[in-house]
Parts: sequence; structure tokens; C-alpha cells
Amino acid sequence: MAGRELVWITPDGEEFLLTDRATGYRVTKGATGLGMPAVELTLDETPLLDGADVSDVYAPPRPIQLPILILASDVAGYRERVLALVHAVSYGQQCHLEVRQADGQRRRIPVWYSGGLEGAEDKDTGGETWMRLVLKALAPMPFWFDPVPIVYRYEYSSGTPPVFLGDPFLPMKLAAGTVLGSTQIINPGDVKAWPVWTIEPPADEVTLTDTDADRTIELAGEVTSGQTLTIVTQPRFTDVRLSDGTDYWPTLTGKPSFWPVRPGTTNIELMLTGASTGSAVEVSFNPRYWSAW
Repeated sequence: MAGRELVWITPDGEEFLLTDRATGYRVTKGATGLGMPAVELTLDETPLLDGADVSDVYAPPRPIQLPILILASDVAGYRERVLALVHAVSYGQQCHLEVRQADGQRRRIPVWYSGGLEGAEDKDTGGETWMRLVLKALAPMPFWFDPVPIVYRYEYSSGTPPVFLGDPFLPMKLAAGTVLGSTQIINPGDVKAWPVWTIEPPADEVTLTDTDADRTIELAGEVTSGQTLTIVTQPRFTDVRLSDGTDYWPTLTGKPSFWPVRPGTTNIELMLTGASTGSAVEVSFNPRYWSAW
């Protein structure tokens, strides 16, 4: 790859290269929405006082616009290329847009097609074998992410004290079958990421703590042989479920705090009651970034 590539990925995972001159597609100058997302500020105003206090900051959905030139050598080829792009944008379905750099860096964002292929033709925008258009998409979540997740896996092995979760954990045996491990998670991204936790049996109780923020996820449900427990922490998609489909949300104790992994270092403690050979904890997350580069 000589330069930057922009790839539209369909719901089925098929890749459509928008920057492939050999097949007649070019992204021309003027793309927007690839950099820093817009920012919305929530203000608290007090009557008769100057100014306001900023009470909250958030990033709204991100609009993306890609100027595209489609070229072909004949009318049949032109129609085929336009229809291929029409099918790729997958009307009414979530797709992904990925930006690939020459050095191997990849950034991806979920998008929905929102316009651009209506088919306007005049002397400046199209002819029998060519078309200029602005492909429009909306990213409901405004942050780009690395499609290759970061994974930390820690396993129990017998010993005195038991070596649970391995290096760089500092294991302590609290009671028979109860093991606590302390370590760090490193997030290289620009913004917080939402981890997915996987617990492998045996385990009677599970406690996952962000010690910096004093936030905890605690479950009193047993994870038995042949099952795994998955905890999804992302807002709007939060889930706690065994591999057989059993909803384990009722096993949460107290008021759970599905904490994120902040940029930089997050210090954590993990505790499994009833841990023994075979017990393991795996945490994975996709770093998220302000921009596509």
C-alpha cells in the first residue's frame, strides 16, 4: 500500500475499497469528519450572574463526507461500478468505515449511509462513464477504534501461595480457594474504552475492581465446568451472561459500576472465590481515538 486507503465494510464483513484507482474509485480532496469530533457543552446559568458554568461535555454523532469520483471506460462498466457502491453502502444497516495508513495503522468507526448516491447528473457531476458524488455517512458513536483488540489473559496454577493470573500479578491467598490479583491495564487510546470480561471456571464469586476510581463489579453466581461468563461493560449494550445464554444479571450484588479503562494506566484488583486449576480471567478492549490518524 503506497498511501492511505479508505475501506467501506459491509454488515457481512465484505470490504469495498473506496481508493482503488484500478477499479475506478477515488476519494478526492475535501473529505470531512475524519479528524476530531465536534464537542457539545452543557451550561448551567444563574439568573443575574455573568456567564455560565460548564456542567458536562460530550461528543455528538459524527457526520462524515467523502467526495468520490467513479470512472469507467464504457457505459456498462460505469453502471456496474455505481451499482456495486450502492449495494456496498447497505441501505438501512450498520456498516464500518476503516482508514488504513501506509505504516499499518488502522482506525475504524461504525457508520450508517445517509446520502450521496441519489444520482444527480449534470455537466459538473457526471456523464455516461463517470460520476462525482459526496458519500455521506453518520457515525452514531463519534470515536474511531483500533479493530485489533488488546487482550490480557491471566490463569490460575496451583502453588503455595497459588500463582494466580501470572506475571505481572501479585497473588495473595486470602482463604481456601480465594485468590486476589493486583495488576495494571494499559490503554494507548485517546478516550476511555469499555472492556469485555470473560471468566473461565471454576469460580463461585467474581469481583473486578478499578482501585483508582474505587468502582467494582461483583457477582455471586457460580461459573461451573463447561461454562464461561461474559461481562460486557459498554453503555447501551451492557450484558452479563453465561455461554449457554443464561442471563446472569440477577447475580450482580450491590450497585454494579461497569467501569471503563481510562487512557493510560488503570490499576485493578481481581478476586475469584472458589478458584482452582483451570480458572482464568480475560479482559479485552479496543482502544478508541479522537481521529482516524
